[in-house]
Amino acid sequence: MGRASGTEDTDGRCEAGAGTPAGKPPGLSGHRVPRMFEPNEILTTLTGRGLVTAEGCETVRVRYRVVVERRQGGLFAYGDLHGSHAGLRPIWLEPDAQLRLKTGRRLDISLTDLVGDTAEFESTGAVGAL
Repeated sequence: MGRASGTEDTDGRCEAGAGTPAGKPPGLSGHRVPRMFEPNEILTTLTGRGLVTAEGCETVRVRYRVVVERRQGGLFAYGDLHGSHAGLRPIWLEPDAQLRLKTGRRLDISLTDLVGDTAEFESTGAVGAL
């Protein structure tokens, strides 16, 4: 080890206890301690039947599961869709699509994976009250 406290390892990571005076736990030394990773907070999960549309593609009827969570102060949505593979495939090839929920609300999405009749998606725009 032989390095002074507060130095960086060769790969750029700080050593344990780096930057704190000897004998004092991190946070009590007067130094700013980086925030620990906080897991994403799932706010709600929505399920239902809806429609997926994309420019130049036919509308597809789907069953959906949407998970809405808070990430770094913003809202983000992701989930899966179940519908016709033949209908979902052209939408999967498009970067921008829209999911219309059973409530009539719309969510801007991008399909990230398509296997059989199941597609995964992520939100691409602002996620408001769903």
